[in-house]
Amino acid sequence: MRVKTFFNLIGLCILISLISGCCFLQGSSIVFPDRALEIAVRSALNKPFFILCTGELASLTELTARGMGIVDLRGLEYCTSMTKLDLRDNKIMTISPLRGLKNLVWLDLGNNNITDITPIAGMPYLEYLDISGPDNDVRDWSPLIANVNAGGLGPGDTVTLSPEWTVKDDNSFYEDFEPVYKILVNAGVNVVFAEKTQ
Repeated sequence: MRVKTFFNLIGLCILISLISGCCFLQGSSIVFPDRALEIAVRSALNKPFFILCTGELASLTELTARGMGIVDLRGLEYCTSMTKLDLRDNKIMTISPLRGLKNLVWLDLGNNNITDITPIAGMPYLEYLDISGPDNDVRDWSPLIANVNAGGLGPGDTVTLSPEWTVKDDNSFYEDFEPVYKILVNAGVNVVFAEKTQ
């Protein structure tokens, strides 16, 4: 009887693991506060149902989630193997959950509502960055400088910015941006200015 009970318990554990879609080796479960972001992640993982686990997220290397109305990036901090992330045309205000994504090579944050780009300072492999769009109102450029100084952005890499908050009507640079532009160009970075929104 005890043996039968033992095997019943084992069977129950296996069943729970299969239903959850998450084995004990895949870490703890994750809940995305932003439903649209969760849908994008599930699509990338080809896992429309069941619980998402930290181990699964850590295996994700690319994510494209354009124009999905995403506001909250919490949950992406577990995607530590991510190399390409396309979040263009959303409603993102803060990118703090990206702080630990140190393997990012390609990052598109164009056309969002971002004001603070601090996490970019800690992305040493970054080669492409787009933070264009008139609603991305960045005023503190020190994270870009920190990234260059840390050996991140360099020769042949590309940064795309908005003229709305970098270039004046007379085609001169705003005072807070001019030294940043010089540092980027001197580092060999291609600085591209997106077309100005009318």
